[in-house]
Amino acid sequence: MVRAVSASSGGRIATHDRLRAIARTGWEEGDPDRLIPLPPGAALMHLPGRHAVGRDASGARVVLDQEAVAAVLPPGYLRTWLPAYEEDAGAPVLPLYGYAAVASIDGVPHAAAVRTDRWAAWNPDRYQDREVARGLAAAARALPDNRLVPHLTVCATDYRCLTAKNFFLREGEGAIPVSPACNAACLGCISEQWGDVDSPQTRLAFPCRRRPQLHPDQHLQPGRRVLSRLLPARRIRPG
Repeated sequence: MVRAVSASSGGRIATHDRLRAIARTGWEEGDPDRLIPLPPGAALMHLPGRHAVGRDASGARVVLDQEAVAAVLPPGYLRTWLPAYEEDAGAPVLPLYGYAAVASIDGVPHAAAVRTDRWAAWNPDRYQDREVARGLAAAARALPDNRLVPHLTVCATDYRCLTAKNFFLREGEGAIPVSPACNAACLGCISEQWGDVDSPQTRLAFPCRRRPQLHPDQHLQPGRRVLSRLLPARRIRPG
C-alpha cells in the first residue's frame, strides 16, 4: 500500500501504516500514481499550518495532528500530484516553490513525479563539492574586487544553484547577473513578490552599470562544452 506520511514541526518524518496516502490535483483529492523514489537533489519539506491527511481502511478521510509533507524536485522532473492537506485558519503563506505530493512505499519516501529530461548536466550528483570549492577559491583570487563573485558564491553554496556552480567550474550553462530589475511583471514571479507572499529568491542588490561586471569569456575554458547566457540574477532564500 502507498502509505501516508506526516512531519513534526521540527521536520521529523513519520509513516502511517494504517492510512493510505492521498494527493491533490487542482482542488480534487485522489490516490497518487506515478510515484518515484526521491531523486538526487530533491528536498523534503514540511508545510506549516497544514495538517497531513490520509484514508483509513473504510475510505474515510483522516486529518492528522502533524504537518503535511511535500517534495521540491531538482531540474529534469515534473510533479504530477500536489500535496493534500487540511489548512488551519491563519496558516502562513508558503514560499513559491513547486511542491510535489509525497508518500511512503515500503518505508521509502516517494514523490509524485515523472522524469522529463535526462541531460546529465542537471544531475546534482555530478557536482563534487571539492571541485566547486577549488573553483570558488580560484575566482576569489582572480577577481578579488568584483562584487559578482561573492554574490555567485552564495548562490553556488548556500542555495546550491547549478548554473552558479557551473560558473566556478567554468563549464556548462553559466548565468551572469546583469540587472536587479525586470520589466516583465510576471504573475507569480519567484524573485519579487508583494504583500504576504515571501519570494523564494532575491535579486541582485546592486546595478551593473554600462556593461556586465563579468564577461562571458571568463566563464569559458578550452576544451569544454559551454553555453553562457546573460540573465538577471536571482538568489534562492532558504525555505
